[in-house]
Amino acid sequence: MDDIEIYNNVIYKTARVGMWIFGAGSYPDSSADLHIHHNQIYDTGTKSSSIIIGGIISDGFNALIENNVIDGVYGAGIVQKNVYSSAPSGSGYVLTLRNNIITNSRSSSGGSGCGVSNELTGTHSFVLQNNCFYGNEAGNCKNVQVSSSDIKADPRYADRNNHDYHLKSNTGRWNGKSWVNDGINSPCIDAGYSLSDYSAEPQDNGGRINIGAYGNTKYASKSGSAGDQAAGKVYDNRLREASPEAVFQNTSFIDIGGMSTGRYRDAMWFDLSKYETSAEIDNATLSLYWYYPAGKTRPEDTVIEVYRPASAWNPDYVSWNKRDRGIAWKNPGGDWYDKNGVLQGSTPYATVTLKSSTLPDNKYYKLDVTDLINEYIGGKYVNTGFLIKARTENNNYIAFYSMEAGSENQRPKLDLKT
Repeated sequence: MDDIEIYNNVIYKTARVGMWIFGAGSYPDSSADLHIHHNQIYDTGTKSSSIIIGGIISDGFNALIENNVIDGVYGAGIVQKNVYSSAPSGSGYVLTLRNNIITNSRSSSGGSGCGVSNELTGTHSFVLQNNCFYGNEAGNCKNVQVSSSDIKADPRYADRNNHDYHLKSNTGRWNGKSWVNDGINSPCIDAGYSLSDYSAEPQDNGGRINIGAYGNTKYASKSGSAGDQAAGKVYDNRLREASPEAVFQNTSFIDIGGMSTGRYRDAMWFDLSKYETSAEIDNATLSLYWYYPAGKTRPEDTVIEVYRPASAWNPDYVSWNKRDRGIAWKNPGGDWYDKNGVLQGSTPYATVTLKSSTLPDNKYYKLDVTDLINEYIGGKYVNTGFLIKARTENNNYIAFYSMEAGSENQRPKLDLKT
């Protein structure tokens, strides 16, 4: 039973869990080590009233679970829980999750639809390294320590409806017959664990493994620039005065302005690491897709302004009052520098006006953020992203689609031209 390996399987539409690994009675520690990799698990747990549902259930095992795709399962994507016979007494069972994509988990009476869950916290634990989470109904992690190396973004599958989990690529994606270009890059390309082997990936492989089931295989999507559009990690969080401690990370919209219930602002961050050795950017445009309030005018104009956040902020904990876990903003609603370097100043890096009489017309509105982007990639300041607010914040509430929007053609985007 030593050196158990489970790999290269496609598991789908099972009545219960996709993989169920558990131990009962007594067995040597060496028998409890598993390597689970390069599997695709989707739509499992269709008997949703059962407690034995999910993508992978583990109890009493140590395992390295890497480079899998788990999509649309009922219950948790990966969960440690007891559903049959208790494992041997003691503690120290660890699941290391690395380079996996876990998306669109669905809640049911048999289990919550979170990405990763630990129901055996006294004896079992997780280590997370460079995974991608997106669209999980009950959140990404329950009783599990979030890792800063994980990505919370749409992985940009080639064709999710037909369960093609190759990653979209601007320079080469395998479609089963040939290499095709999508005109856009998945944030999971070259985003895997830094020490993982990538030698089986085709050139250009970027010198780093892809996240997902095709990472370190000859069918891994190729690296390269996604044209002029910044690709990689993107974070956008709402800051809501009426809910000053709440974290709004996974809503389908972002909003600014004010109404009777208070003010609204947004923190947004794009990964600029691939541009840090580039020449100066000629033009950088932040585009936001305006859709709300549909069919209604507003008493006041909404003048959108972009500032530089004064400090780094954590998308898992940022709120109106706090920028990180246990760390408050000096000024509720966010600390920022304006274009002149003035703290809480009023000269924005970029601005655009939406007149009160103008109705949402379901299109992108553009802000020229060239100066701020060049300050970031030139090393003048650490990239802390954008703080987006309205100049005045009264009777002028509007909303844009966020990175969680259903259509790629409505999400925020940052276009850069060199």
